[in-house]
Amino acid sequence: MTLRIDNRIIETVEEATLSLIIETEDRAPVTRVLNGKQTSAKQYGPDYSTAYWNLKLIIDLENDDECAPNFWTPVDGATFPAQLSQLSGTRLIVTDQTEATYGTHGPALDETVLELGDWLSPEAVLVRWTAEYEDWYSKPTQRLPFSFEGAVIFSGIEMRVKREEDATPILSHVLPMLDQSAFVMSLGRQIELGPLVQAEPTTLARSLLAT
Repeated sequence: MTLRIDNRIIETVEEATLSLIIETEDRAPVTRVLNGKQTSAKQYGPDYSTAYWNLKLIIDLENDDECAPNFWTPVDGATFPAQLSQLSGTRLIVTDQTEATYGTHGPALDETVLELGDWLSPEAVLVRWTAEYEDWYSKPTQRLPFSFEGAVIFSGIEMRVKREEDATPILSHVLPMLDQSAFVMSLGRQIELGPLVQAEPTTLARSLLAT
């Protein structure tokens, strides 16, 4: 894996992980009216679920926590294929919901382009990510190129559901053409959020590619 930032070539990327995240809740209008205005609240279920790609890089540049590049973008479920291997050679969509940053406290990565290459195994895929960012520390400030190329770990499909049986219909709704037989379900820990946050406990469910 090779990362080019700050006009340097970084060969020691500690971790690079690509995930497919299913958000199972979204804010939506409710019938309740407050002060003459319709209010909104978090709603749960297939109709309120969206899929996102998330690529995270972990780099230890002398413990610089500002350098942790992160890419987050929505998935077009209508065009998502049956097999992940069919995504080879495609460019992930960039919308006004896309977020790409140099790190938690770092600048935005503008002009982001992220392409998927060949799948080396069910748990690894080649990616190429290019962008540019503003160097806050140069005077005058200048724009620098950013690029990452190499194999990343595919951690699978992750979602939080209130009931185990919710996982399949939500996934079918969000990614209707996906062949779910290529995945196995692995349940994670139960999270008790409490009555003020959510009336029912949430179970973290993860669907991983079968080997």
